[in-house]
Amino acid sequence: MDDRRLPIALLVIAGVMLLICFMVMGDRPVKQADLAATQPVTYRIDVNRADRDTLTLLPGIAQGKAQRVIDTRQSHGPFHQTRDLLQVPMIGEKTAAALDPWVRFE
Repeated sequence: MDDRRLPIALLVIAGVMLLICFMVMGDRPVKQADLAATQPVTYRIDVNRADRDTLTLLPGIAQGKAQRVIDTRQSHGPFHQTRDLLQVPMIGEKTAAALDPWVRFE
């Protein structure tokens, strides 16, 4: 290949690779946790009354954690504050802190 064509060929290859990366990243599904940091809180969920499907609307809470919230609520009684969620297996300090603006206790 001619020495003058090599830089052009490399630029074309790099451009195609970037295009592929943008196409792949554009198809990436948006996770609820990704939205938690960027979306304003417009509703709060009462963790003492919510069913499993409703609890999964909370950031970082999938079906398994939602069921553990319900199981803990049934065995230990209602939650009174966000720190009470630390009783739930697999919910730690970071998850509880992320849930604070999204939950209520009635």
